[in-house]
Amino acid sequence: MQRLPAARIYNGPSLLLIILILLVVLGVVIFGGFYTITATNVTLVVNGARSVVHTHQTTVRALLNEAGVYIEPQDTVSPGLDIPIQNSMIVTIDKAHAVILNVNGQQQRILTHKTDPRAILSENNIAVGQYDALNVENADDIILTRAAAFTLTADGQMRTLYSTARTVGAALADAGIVLYVADKVTPD
Repeated sequence: MQRLPAARIYNGPSLLLIILILLVVLGVVIFGGFYTITATNVTLVVNGARSVVHTHQTTVRALLNEAGVYIEPQDTVSPGLDIPIQNSMIVTIDKAHAVILNVNGQQQRILTHKTDPRAILSENNIAVGQYDALNVENADDIILTRAAAFTLTADGQMRTLYSTARTVGAALADAGIVLYVADKVTPD
């Protein structure tokens, strides 16, 4: 008769493996606790919304990058981006809002803190002429149509008029000139 090998009995992990696992877990807990305790608390205020962040960053710029707060050149940040982080510091960001400027069909997107359309145009070195038409469709869409000068000769008399109309007929109507079937208009 042949002898069978003795059966092995599994007694679970060795004591050494258990101690090693406990030491790793304890190390992670201690390191994580130390990392958390040494973090600097900073209050971020973005357009009035407050949040407290815990960071190990050394400057306001690095903190904002870590927090995922993208800063445009027109945004206002206080204190400045290169200021060192201090505990209980308050960092305030006032984000500029986007406005679409349409000047004679040419659109551009700008960022500003201003809300008055004329102030926004002035900030961007765009002057509004006396006869120009300024339309604000909503707070973030400004349309400026430049007036064109044209000469009207009627009954032998010449006068210069200004209009933002796109056609001769509309410009004459805006000037209060009534046309009759027999009248001749050049250009059409």
